[in-house]
Amino acid sequence: MTRHEDDGAFIPAVRIFPLCEGEEQSRHMTHEFIEKLADPIQIKQVMANALRKGDAEAYNRAFRRFCSVTGATHDDPDDSLVRAFWETLAAYEMLLAEKHGRTQPAGYTRRKVKEQGVLRCLVDWANATGPTVGFNLLVEKGMWELTGEALVLRYADRFDGNTVSNARKRLEKAGVRA
Repeated sequence: MTRHEDDGAFIPAVRIFPLCEGEEQSRHMTHEFIEKLADPIQIKQVMANALRKGDAEAYNRAFRRFCSVTGATHDDPDDSLVRAFWETLAAYEMLLAEKHGRTQPAGYTRRKVKEQGVLRCLVDWANATGPTVGFNLLVEKGMWELTGEALVLRYADRFDGNTVSNARKRLEKAGVRA
């Protein structure tokens, strides 16, 4: 287990867990069941069990739920972009954990956000000369809507025209019609 940087919670890397409370072995994990989960550790259990069962749909639902629950811990009631950003970062960190087999925080990104803020981070991602590792991982997994570039388009009124244009071009170059 590793310590989660923000709140000190210990969150295990993805691995096979026993079924969590309320989950029946004989049925697939329903959308309603997954949407009720609020504990990141339980959601990771569901993800691991879905992988074990070969249930990609349940895995993807649980993955997105994990991002939503994790993003909510950073929610700013005055700015929905902040929560959306942390959902994006949770998705990236989860994919890193899967890739490396252990919890892998995005330390550079977290430092940048702490020092310069969410908006600056998104502007820099969109205006970078090439795609970030996170962008590539998310697009590769079919989760383009969780990229920083997708956030720039969703909240286009918060960014200058050049940044929005660069975000759109990057997504189009990756084969995404946003």
